[in-house]
Amino acid sequence: MRPDSRQDTYPVELEPALQIAVRVLSPLQRTVLLLQDVLGYRTRETARALRTTEGAVKAALQRARKTLKERRTPEEEVVFEPLADRDAVLVRAYVEAIRDGDAERIVRLYLDEAAAIADAVGLVVRNRKQSAPVQSVPAMSRPFMRCAA
Repeated sequence: MRPDSRQDTYPVELEPALQIAVRVLSPLQRTVLLLQDVLGYRTRETARALRTTEGAVKAALQRARKTLKERRTPEEEVVFEPLADRDAVLVRAYVEAIRDGDAERIVRLYLDEAAAIADAVGLVVRNRKQSAPVQSVPAMSRPFMRCAA
């Protein structure tokens, strides 16, 4: 799909596929899968955008693919339970970002989700041990390139 086109060219329904991804993949696995397998970014570009190593990106992609393969269900047997409001909003945001070919928005969604998880974990740790606060994931300092495919 071209970024200037609003018409889907994906062979699967995008929203149900993303509902599954939100349910079964970690934020990093989901983001790497979307950037590489859906938008076609290379490992190096993905690692730089996510501020991680190429090895971490490769591992996350392999885990994501393995998890999705293990959870594969024939289409006629798939039953979707209603998503929590937060997850439904996240799925819609991913759908729009993919349709727009907007890799930067996908990275921002990941960073926001990772920061929220870090904050939640930090609260649990502080409540148990009264430890120092967990630092959140830094925001991107410059825009990430848009998909040209």
